[in-house]
Amino acid sequence: GPHPTVVQIAKPISPNLTMSNLGFTSVFDDKITEGPDPRSREIGRAQGLYSLASLSEINLLFIFTANFQYPPHLNGSTLSFLGSDRVGLATRDMPVVGGTGVFRFARGVASVSTISVSLGVNAILKFDLTLRF
Repeated sequence: GPHPTVVQIAKPISPNLTMSNLGFTSVFDDKITEGPDPRSREIGRAQGLYSLASLSEINLLFIFTANFQYPPHLNGSTLSFLGSDRVGLATRDMPVVGGTGVFRFARGVASVSTISVSLGVNAILKFDLTLRF
């Protein structure tokens, strides 16, 4: 669209690999909403990168921070994620490795599921969090 939130920053170096897109890397700045409807109220931004990191399946390495801007008690708080997103699974777990603000010292797991995919690249993901402080 006219206002992309994802930009490719690295391309695969070899077209002869089993998974020809291995190494494909993009940086993103996507909105976080209260619900799965893209018109839901935006509560923050997910900012980071992902890279195709498997020769045998669609497995993305995700490194990103959820920066919360609303509601007011979360304003400025963050959660950081670092882990594998095995896209072919209905539900997959991703580690939460830290946080700031009201999430200071948070650790936990995000259970991630895909709500929808359009045009093969635009996806809406649902994150159910279990956190310890």
